[in-house]
Amino acid sequence: VIPIQNVASVEAERPGSIGIIALLMSDSENPIDFVVVPKDSTIKSPRELRGKTVVVFPGTFAETLTRLALDKLGVQDVKFVKLPPGEMAQALQTGQAHAGVVYEPVASLAEHQGWGRVIERGLWEKNLISPLVIGAYAYNGPVARSNPVLAGRAWDALARAIADSKANPLQARRPLLRYLKVPDEILPKLPSPRVEMADTIDHTLLRRTVGFYAQNGILAK
Repeated sequence: VIPIQNVASVEAERPGSIGIIALLMSDSENPIDFVVVPKDSTIKSPRELRGKTVVVFPGTFAETLTRLALDKLGVQDVKFVKLPPGEMAQALQTGQAHAGVVYEPVASLAEHQGWGRVIERGLWEKNLISPLVIGAYAYNGPVARSNPVLAGRAWDALARAIADSKANPLQARRPLLRYLKVPDEILPKLPSPRVEMADTIDHTLLRRTVGFYAQNGILAK
């Protein structure tokens, strides 16, 4: 999956170089982001994060969206610490951060292991735009045009995979046990990502997200 801001940037420079098969989206029902606090924290809402330290994923994407969402809630003076997922738990447990905007499986592990609580699901989506287009299952445009049969097979294979994952969500999550090294018992708790084939969605959703990213400095205008 390629971040949608990267797809947009490449397409702006070299139109037709990338094609989109499917989109990974995040909405309030299927969010990618979760606000977690230490288990003994008195913080119960993102509105209480004024003046606090919040740990986020490295780069500008998570920090920018979190800052914008908190601004909408009237929360300023937030200090951000950027750490990879494997170090977020330690930051929250040792007091390095008062809260974290994390992805899965960190959110589920926090509650399963007892060191943290999820106080908000979908901070970005509830306060900015929803659905939020996160990434794209993409292909090489020139290669697809020169070999349409191969491109068609790739399209059909991904369509079947998406349909199967929706029909059998627990089975679709099972490979995560190997890649994310999470306990088997939390597998049913992990949310299923929202993935839709490109020909089934309203493309204004994509344009709206790209425009929002450009407006807020996540990608060049």
